Amino acid sequence: MNILLVGGTGSFGTAFLAHLEQIGYKSKVRVYSRDEAKQIGLKERYPQLQLETVIGDVRDEYAYAQAARGIDIVIHAAALKHVPVGELFTEEVIKTNTLGTINFVKACQTQGVKKAIYLSTDKAVYPINAYGMSKALGEKIVQSKISRDSSTVFCITRYGNVMGSRGSILPLLHEKVSRREPIMVTDFAMTRFLMTLEQAVSLVSFAIDKGQDGQLFIRKVPACDLRTLMEAYLQLHFQTSLDEYGYEVVGVRPGEKIHELLATREELSRARLLQSEEILQVEPYQQQELYRGTRREIAREPDSDLSSDSVEQMSVEEVISCLKQAGL
Repeated sequence: MNILLVGGTGSFGTAFLAHLEQIGYKSKVRVYSRDEAKQIGLKERYPQLQLETVIGDVRDEYAYAQAARGIDIVIHAAALKHVPVGELFTEEVIKTNTLGTINFVKACQTQGVKKAIYLSTDKAVYPINAYGMSKALGEKIVQSKISRDSSTVFCITRYGNVMGSRGSILPLLHEKVSRREPIMVTDFAMTRFLMTLEQAVSLVSFAIDKGQDGQLFIRKVPACDLRTLMEAYLQLHFQTSLDEYGYEVVGVRPGEKIHELLATREELSRARLLQSEEILQVEPYQQQELYRGTRREIAREPDSDLSSDSVEQMSVEEVISCLKQAGL
C-alpha cells in the first residue's frame, strides 16, 4: 500500500517516517510539502524506506492531485497551527487549513485513494480561534464526503498538544532558559492534554488499520496545568524550579482557551471506548439523518464534555516520567 504523507516534513511527519522505517515498511512512501530545505536529506535519514519527495502546496489543487497519483493511503498532516499568528493572518489559515482540506478530499476522490486520514486538533472542539475554526470546518468537509462521490474511506484523528512538537511550549522554554532569557507565562490556570508523538503516530496507524468511513478517533490522555508542565521540564533539564528561575505573567494570548476539549457531549453520545489503548471511536451521522433531519436512537448524553480540566491531572513527577518516555 503506497502512502502519501502530506505535510510530511513537520513533527508528526518525521515521527511517522521513523515509525515506518522501524516496522520495515516496504511499499512506496511519498512526502509532499513546500519546505524544500527539510526535504533535503530525508532519504539519507530514512535509508530503509522507498521514499520519494515532492515539492508542492496543499493550496494547489492540481499539484495535490498529481502527488496522490498511484497512492493507496493519504495522511493529511499539513496545517498552519500557531494560534496568535492565525488571529493576525486568518485568510492565510483559511487557504491552507480549509481550502487545503478541500483539495485533499478532491485529490483522494479523483485518484482513487483507498483510505484518507485527516489529522485534527482539540482546538476544533467549540473553537474560538481561526486555527480551531479552520480545523473544525476541515472535519466537516471530510465527513460530508463519506459514502458519496467515490469509494475512498475518510477517517479523522483528533488529539491535543503533542509534547515537543514544532512551535509548542517545551522547545520555546528550553531555548529561553538556555539563553538565560526571561520566561513569559500566560496563565497558570491553563490546562492542556498531553500526548507524545509516538501516541499520535499510533492513533493514525490505528485509523489506517481499523477505521471505517466517517469515523473519528480520539485518544484519551491525561492533562496537567501550565505550572506543572513547566516545573517538570525545568526540574528535569535544568535542575531548577520556576520560582527559582523567575517568570513574568503576561496574560492569555489572542485566541487561546484556558481549557481545551477533545470531544463534545454530542460526540460522546455517539462514541464507544475501544479496549485498545484508550481510543474513543465516534460514529458519523448517517446521510439520512443529515438530509431528513432525523437522528438515530442514542443513549443518554454524557453529563460533560471531554475537557482538559475534567480528566486525570498529572503531578510534576508524572509529567517528568512522561517527558522521559517521550525522549524529551
